[in-house]
Amino acid sequence: MKIRTGFVSNSSSSSFVLAVKNSVSVDDIIKELKKHTSKIVELFEYADENDYEEVAGFEGATLEQAIDAGIIKIAVQIYSEAKSGLKLEDWNIVGGGASCEEFDLFSNFMYYASDEFDKNILRMGNWE
Repeated sequence: MKIRTGFVSNSSSSSFVLAVKNSVSVDDIIKELKKHTSKIVELFEYADENDYEEVAGFEGATLEQAIDAGIIKIAVQIYSEAKSGLKLEDWNIVGGGASCEEFDLFSNFMYYASDEFDKNILRMGNWE
């Protein structure tokens, strides 16, 4: 019998910490996400047309329309999640959980989030 004494992880889920500078707006986050559109495109790699429609909010949506809508939805959720979190000096901080088991844009984004973002406005960290 194996006994595990360290941290046990489920590889399809992750926890995250998200920090957003107090002075940052949703538009600032959108601009930052647009610099990394390729990261958003990767999230749609296993999505289908139904997912495009769900993210974009209308029938017949294309991948490009879903990506544009997805960037806005992610930015709004980052902003609202952080603003409802802990206030620490010039930052709003929140933690949560994310998964890659099914297509959920925000959860998938947080699971695969990159640390390439401008650290002066947005900081993310995740661990399995």
